Amino acid sequence: MGAPIARRLLSWPGGLVVCDVRPEAAEPFVSEGATAAATPAEVARTARLVSVTVLDDAQVRDVVQGPDGILGTAAPGTVIAVHSTISDSTAVELAEACATHG
Repeated sequence: MGAPIARRLLSWPGGLVVCDVRPEAAEPFVSEGATAAATPAEVARTARLVSVTVLDDAQVRDVVQGPDGILGTAAPGTVIAVHSTISDSTAVELAEACATHG
C-alpha cells in the first residue's frame, strides 16, 4: 500500500521523504526525486505529514513511539496518518501518546 501512496506524492510541492527497512523498496522513489531517510525519526524532522504503511500493530507502535520513532523528533502539529490495519485500541493508545507531544 505504501508504494502507490508514495507514487502519488512524488510530485507533491512539499517534496517526499521515504523510509523503509528495505532500502531497495525506497530506491525507485529516491531515483525519481524523493529524499531517503534512515529512520522514522529522520522523516519527522522535516515532514509535517507522515504516512505510516506497515504491517501490524507492533510495527505501527515502533514507527510512532520506538527509539527511532516519529514522536522523538516530530514538531507540534505534525499529522501522523496510519494507513495500516490495526486494532482500535492501538489507535486510541497512539492518539493519546501523540496528544502528549502536541
